[in-house]
Amino acid sequence: MPTFVHNINSQYRAELIYTQLYQEVSNNRSRVRRTLQNRKLLGDGYRTFSPVAWALTGGGNESGTYLYDFADYDVKKIFEDEIWVNHDADGGRSFSVSASVSMASPPGGTGTPAGTVTLTTIPRATQPSVGGPLTIQADGGSIEISMPRASSSFRHRLRYSFGNRTGPIAENVGVSFRWNVDTTLLSEIPSATTGVGNIICDTLDADGRRIGQKTVPFRVNAGSEIVPTIGGITLSEAVPEVASAVGAYVQGQTRLNFAVTGAAGAAWSTIQGYAVTVAGQTHEAASGVTAPVGASGVVTVTAKVTDSRGRTATRTQNINVLPWAAPKVTSLKVERSNADGLPQDTGTYFRVTIAATVSPLLVAAVQKNALGWRFGTRSKGTTEWAMSAWTAHGDVTMSAWFVVGGNYSDLLAYDALFEVRDIFTQTNPSAAATVVAVGQVLLELTRDGVGVGKRWERGALDVGGDAYVSGVLSPGNPLLIGYNKGLTSVPSGQWVALNTSFGSGVTILNNGFIFGSGKLDVPRPGIYSVAASVRFPSSVDGGDRLLRIRSVGETVDFGSTWIRLNGGSPYAPSGQKLTVAGLARITTALVVEVFHNIGNTQTVELENISLAFLREIA
Repeated sequence: MPTFVHNINSQYRAELIYTQLYQEVSNNRSRVRRTLQNRKLLGDGYRTFSPVAWALTGGGNESGTYLYDFADYDVKKIFEDEIWVNHDADGGRSFSVSASVSMASPPGGTGTPAGTVTLTTIPRATQPSVGGPLTIQADGGSIEISMPRASSSFRHRLRYSFGNRTGPIAENVGVSFRWNVDTTLLSEIPSATTGVGNIICDTLDADGRRIGQKTVPFRVNAGSEIVPTIGGITLSEAVPEVASAVGAYVQGQTRLNFAVTGAAGAAWSTIQGYAVTVAGQTHEAASGVTAPVGASGVVTVTAKVTDSRGRTATRTQNINVLPWAAPKVTSLKVERSNADGLPQDTGTYFRVTIAATVSPLLVAAVQKNALGWRFGTRSKGTTEWAMSAWTAHGDVTMSAWFVVGGNYSDLLAYDALFEVRDIFTQTNPSAAATVVAVGQVLLELTRDGVGVGKRWERGALDVGGDAYVSGVLSPGNPLLIGYNKGLTSVPSGQWVALNTSFGSGVTILNNGFIFGSGKLDVPRPGIYSVAASVRFPSSVDGGDRLLRIRSVGETVDFGSTWIRLNGGSPYAPSGQKLTVAGLARITTALVVEVFHNIGNTQTVELENISLAFLREIA
């Protein structure tokens, strides 16, 4: 609390002190001590035996006289008391104070301290509080408002503000009030699930005068029940042909007309989005047409709406979809026969054995689907089919055989085609094809060639099956023949791969072989008939020469990987030309290698090489 001072003269000062002791909140008043005194500032001190005057105002007027003797003390307390100071209605209190203190002469003079005393405000206006958020469900909501008032005589007036809305809550309430609301407040948050407003509390005294005002924020939440709604889903067949021919939904053929009906927001929200899902496809629209429904059985159609608060609602509807798949030929066999259908190797009739199905589409015990078929042939190597007319089978499955023809030459091979369709595949039937070979005979001799196990069709020897050769096969028309005019230097005592980069004057048949320095790549792994010859200089005699053809990368035994032959001995006698021929297993490439121990480096010519593919490696 303040001390107010004013000098009486150069040696003495008047001091006016107000001290706040305590407060009575219920009575809205403070206990204050008032002290008036004279303080010696310097000197030995004066005294008087004649009373001198003093006066005090502020919290009540007081006055009188006093005697002093400053030889005995430095401060002379003139007056002191305790008073009650009533506060204003809002709990605050400020008031002016002043005093006068005189001294006899010498030294003489009067001090007049003055000022304003401001007491601690007594909390009178009630600070309200709320018990959590105001959660509003479909039937409304409520919130508890607490008002810890300073006096039992105080009453309260409550109001609110939320968004653009304001209004009264309650009048003349005491320490608590439960505020019940409907969904109207949610109109201020149509695009949010929560918002913040204020509750305003006016505190009134017993006479109804307003003491003060306090506010407290409160949160409004849209409850979990505040969600949009969907009235229903309407569905119908969008493909007229399915509707008229079947009268039911069909897998892979049905397209659905859909519409979401009766969708609405909740408590002032609006619908912002639609989604309709069926059989894995989603359409973000309130209505439309789906792609073909790819599922069968009980298929669930789900409609979903989203409102401006981001809340969603779903509704489902089940439909029955008949299973359907494209017609299928499960087996087809066409063989030569006689007119009665008995198999005959050289027959000019065809016995056709067939199994095929189309999907059954039963609606109210009535079969709505039907299988149709036709058969056709063409001479192998031609492009035009001779097809029969479409035949209605009368059922959804077919397992039968029939005979056609009478004019199919046993000297020709034929392509055979069987097609099957149903009510949905009239223009794009399913099909299966096979080949009917020329008439089968054990051996046929013609002036152009020999057929073994089949009619002769091409080549000097036309074999209908695998051929097995126990000896060396020397092909008359090998896949590759080359004549090399290039030379390779071969030191004595070393195996050296000869250069297979063919130069000028080379004849090559079949470019599937790839030539490179030192090796020859083959087009595919297999067992090959191979032959090669090399020539040493004619001026050199004596010593041994060795020629071999080796498969690159093979690590299996000698006999199937490389060959070194010459007249029954692996080593060549003295001479200029070496020749090797035989069978070799070659996976990637081969090399032609020579060896000699003549002593000097020799220039060796790869004179020729031939290969022919015989069979794949078992």
